[in-house]
Amino acid sequence: MGRARERPAGPHCRAMPTRRPTRRPPGPPRVTPPALPPPVRRSGGVRPPRLVPFRSGGCMTRPELSIDPARTALVIIECQNGVVGPDSRMPDLVAAAKPVLPEIGRLARAARAAGAQVVHLTYVPALDNRSSNRNTPLLRAIADSQADWTADHPAVQVVEEIGVGEGDLVLPRHTGVSPTHGTELASLLRNAGVTTVVLAGVSLNVALPVTSAELADEGFRIVIAREAVAGTPVEHGESILRHTLRMLATLTTTDALITALDRSTS
Repeated sequence: MGRARERPAGPHCRAMPTRRPTRRPPGPPRVTPPALPPPVRRSGGVRPPRLVPFRSGGCMTRPELSIDPARTALVIIECQNGVVGPDSRMPDLVAAAKPVLPEIGRLARAARAAGAQVVHLTYVPALDNRSSNRNTPLLRAIADSQADWTADHPAVQVVEEIGVGEGDLVLPRHTGVSPTHGTELASLLRNAGVTTVVLAGVSLNVALPVTSAELADEGFRIVIAREAVAGTPVEHGESILRHTLRMLATLTTTDALITALDRSTS
């Protein structure tokens, strides 16, 4: 092929401007995903952490269940005759708690045998029931049924399925919705060297979520056995466990907790 003939310059010819390469604007910075927690090292090698998937696609680490009884308290909420026993005016809650109370009894016996502290949070009105709140629909509905409750009334005693063992602490409150707000529980447990709180009792509707959040804010590790808590209706309680309490506590089973307590003393 021949050489291309150059176009002669003339008075009517203009030089074409030189095109400069266009620069694209910088894109968004690259995001590095967070690293997974370090693996759990054991004598038999390195075991990766267990990951529990969320429905949204993320995941969270499920810690291994280990219990040090000397630094653990089993806190049982309002398992008294006037709430879940024969003196209760809440039949739906009584029915929901019926299969739960024996499980709490098993857990309490295992905790006592292992040397963990057992605490019963009860409600005992004071000042002829004038201490009871009436500013919420729930408290207004049950306030009159507590009119004759005193410190020695059967309604404020712990149900027989659980009982009060030697060394147990019964800590009554006289007002409020929350079993822990404004009480001495957190300070008492902290001074006793407790770092892990196992929650049991009723109910999943209000008391357990509130107590879990308050004790977590106080710096305690929270553990809950699914078979040792109850709420109404039952399907709502299961939803609270699945979608709320799993964000605040380590969820496990009564058998797993008892095994952990037994293992700590063997």
